[in-house]
Amino acid sequence: MTRIRTLVVGILALSLATSAVGQAPATAPAPAPQATPGQLIEAARQQFEAGKLVEAQQLIQGALERDPASIEAQLLAGEIFFAANDYDTARNFFTAVTRVEPLNFRANLGYGKILNANRQYRQAAVRLEKAEQVATEPARIVEVKRALAEAYVGMGRATDAVTKAEEAVKADTQNLDARQTLVEIRLAAAARVPAQLEPALKDAEAYVQRVKELVQQKPWDKERLQRLNGAYDLLLSALRELHNSFYERNLRGDVTNTLLAGKQAEAAAVLNRTAEVVSEQALLQASLRSHDALMLTEKAVEYDPKNVKYLEHLAALYQETRNREKAAETCRRILELKPDHAAARQYLESVGESAGSPPAAP
Repeated sequence: MTRIRTLVVGILALSLATSAVGQAPATAPAPAPQATPGQLIEAARQQFEAGKLVEAQQLIQGALERDPASIEAQLLAGEIFFAANDYDTARNFFTAVTRVEPLNFRANLGYGKILNANRQYRQAAVRLEKAEQVATEPARIVEVKRALAEAYVGMGRATDAVTKAEEAVKADTQNLDARQTLVEIRLAAAARVPAQLEPALKDAEAYVQRVKELVQQKPWDKERLQRLNGAYDLLLSALRELHNSFYERNLRGDVTNTLLAGKQAEAAAVLNRTAEVVSEQALLQASLRSHDALMLTEKAVEYDPKNVKYLEHLAALYQETRNREKAAETCRRILELKPDHAAARQYLESVGESAGSPPAAP
């Protein structure tokens, strides 16, 4: 088993390494000498949004060399270095902007998030409250209120933290990050305010339901499946904390094995719901493992595109992950290589596609 596990890990590492071969080089192309600061900023933004942080850093530094006083360049530089976890450099850019524009939203938000990450919650709240004053776009309002909720709960202001998290959800009811934050804040606040446990469970159930709806729209989308897996983890945390509240605690405050009087029915209901969620998550995780197998099989087909056995496995995995379009496409490739392949033909017919007539027997 150890050798098999080692082999699988090695294959995964190889697949990830080889998948990067065709990507853009790690170093961004040198900007044209005549490029303006605005053009460099836009190019840096595009690289940043594509997740290419090294390239984005090089381009934004080029923009700053041409125009060191550019507020937009400094803000984008701060955001890029923050994403790269270089908090010191990011902070320098954000503070430079706030010296010129004390109420700049992006600078105060970015600096506040850095302070949150460093657990300097009181200072973070000061910055984030300034950002909140000037936030206008729904996405920005959600972002700053989520960050403020984190700062408040870190300061021990549990009620204020929950209020901010609720405001974030109201600002954009479709924002999944806001819903996730509300559950997390309620659970953190429950240590001081136990009455937050039941609302935390209710919000966790609503969060799971919303993610389930998105998964149903695109059941082959691995990112949505991973989001649902995280939502299940959060729901299980809420169930566990609520269940623990039904037991007596010792002098140190630790949960004992003794149920509080009259809590048997409530404890049983929570245990049953926990079992249901564990079962649902197990099925989901099996699907996620199919996605992992799919990645390996896609790479195998890339290396040996005319291997019918590999294509059969690939088609089966696409069916398991409910990607009908890809499954049909793979079946058509199988029939190009092996026109008398009965299973591929049958699948295409089952999804309403004509596979054509098999060739006449020789």
